[in-house]
Amino acid sequence: MLRWLLPVVMVFGVACSKRDAGEAPTIAVDETVRRGIEERTQAALESKRLSTAFDSFFENVAADPRVLGAGASLAEELMSDAAVGKGVETIMTQVGDAPPVQAALADLVKQHPDATPEQIGELFGQLFATRWETPEVNTVWMGSWDKFLGKLGSSSTLTVVYQEVSSRVFKGFDEPRMTKYLNTRLAALNGGKAPDQATGARLYIEHAWATPRVEELFGKLLENPTVRAASTAFASELLADPEIRAALKKQAAALSSDPAVIALVVRAMQSMYAKDLDVAEIKISLDSLLTHPTVIGAVRNVLESMIKTDAVRSKAQKWLDTVRADKSLGAAFETFMTGW
Repeated sequence: MLRWLLPVVMVFGVACSKRDAGEAPTIAVDETVRRGIEERTQAALESKRLSTAFDSFFENVAADPRVLGAGASLAEELMSDAAVGKGVETIMTQVGDAPPVQAALADLVKQHPDATPEQIGELFGQLFATRWETPEVNTVWMGSWDKFLGKLGSSSTLTVVYQEVSSRVFKGFDEPRMTKYLNTRLAALNGGKAPDQATGARLYIEHAWATPRVEELFGKLLENPTVRAASTAFASELLADPEIRAALKKQAAALSSDPAVIALVVRAMQSMYAKDLDVAEIKISLDSLLTHPTVIGAVRNVLESMIKTDAVRSKAQKWLDTVRADKSLGAAFETFMTGW
C-alpha cells in the first residue's frame, strides 16, 4: 500500500494545504499539475532503486518479531471464523483439483522424484513466487492495481483522510517562503517574467517534480532508519488493535461468503499455478477480482474503520511526529520543496 500512499500524500500535500495570507502563488494546482505530479511520481516508483528500496523496506518491517507475532495471531483469529475457514477450504480444494494445476504438480513430482509431499508443497509455493516476480506478471499486476485504486479512491471519506494526512506531513513548512521561492523560480525559468498558468504548470512539473528528484526523495524516506523503526512499530500496533481486528474479521467473512469472489480468487490462483503460464488469463482474472464491488467495498470499509478509530489516528500521528522530527528527513523535504 505504501507504493500508492506516498504519491497520494505528496500530491495532496501540494494540492490541499492551506495557504497563509501573503504572496499568491503564480500557478494554481489544477488537474494538469496533479496529473503531472502523479505521472512523474509513478515513473520514479517504477525505478530499479525504488523497487529495491520498497522490497527492502517491507522485508525489514515484516521480519520484525513484533509484526510476525501480531500477524500470526491475526491470521489465526481470522481462520477461526466459520465463513472464512470455509471459504479458504473451498478455494484450496478447487484450485488443487483444477487440471492445469494438477499438471503443474505432476511436473514437479517428475522433476523431483525423491521429494517428500511437504517438499513438493514448498516447491509449489516457490512456483507462485517465481512467477509473481516475472516482468510480465508484474506489469499485469500493476495495471490491475491501478484499476483497483481508481475504484477505491472514489470514497469521500478517503479523500478527507488524504487531505488530513498531507496537511500533517507538510505542517511546519514556511508556506509564504515556499510560495515566494515558487514565484521567483518560475519567473527565472520563464525569462524573468511570471508565466501564465499553462506555462507555469509545465515548468513546475518539469523542474520541481523531475523524476530523478522524486526518486531521490522517496529513496531517502524508504532507506531512513527512523522511518523503518517507526513503520515497524506502527504496523505491529495496528495488527494488534482490537477494533482493526474486528473490522478485518467482518470484511474477511463478507468476502468469504460471496460465491463470485471465491470463483474469481480460484480463477486467479489457477492461472498463476497452471503448468503453462497464460498472462492474458492472469490479467483478466486479476482485473475482475480487484475491481469486484464486494472486494472494493470490503477494503474501503476496513480503511474507513481505521480512519474513524481514535487509537489508530493516535498511532498515525505518533508515526508522523517521529518521522518529522528526523533532521535528515527535514533537510531532504526542504531541498525537495525549495531546491529545484
